[in-house]
Amino acid sequence: MKVIGNPFGDVLVLQPTVHSDCRGFFYECYSEKESAAAMSNFSIKQVNHSFSAKTNTFRGLHLQKGNASQSFIVSVMIGRILDFVVDVRVGSSTFLKTYSQELSDDNRYQIFVPKGFAHGFLTLTDNVHMLYKMDNLYDPANEVFLNVFDPGLNIDLGVENDQLIMSERDRSAPFAGNLDLIF
Repeated sequence: MKVIGNPFGDVLVLQPTVHSDCRGFFYECYSEKESAAAMSNFSIKQVNHSFSAKTNTFRGLHLQKGNASQSFIVSVMIGRILDFVVDVRVGSSTFLKTYSQELSDDNRYQIFVPKGFAHGFLTLTDNVHMLYKMDNLYDPANEVFLNVFDPGLNIDLGVENDQLIMSERDRSAPFAGNLDLIF
């Protein structure tokens, strides 16, 4: 696996080595040995599988705070998404800056999202399957929601609002200025 991007110093775009032949393909999507060099103190404690049935589904922006903060690796197993990370580390030189990266079953890119970053994604195809490899367990009491429509984030989804498929919870999430963000 090689690191092909490092947009915020800690956020990493990872590209696994894919071995393909007439049978299909094989690749190592996580190695503790390789992660130690690029992602210090990362150890998988939970794996989540997300399925989105329709194109233009947006999930996010979410993160965990306090002792429940999570670093994680996002992978698309089937389909294509536009993945978003937002730096919510107060005092960071990239505070409230956004980075986006296309992830797909074709490019096999993965994103390492460290603690202190909100995460969301827009599906670009139907039937998207994703895996999240988390270094901490989910704690609903410490989940934070950030509104993707916050003008201070300057996120362009490239989709009209009425064409987006979103949960009401995500659609009505607070803007960054209304959150107590401590990381």
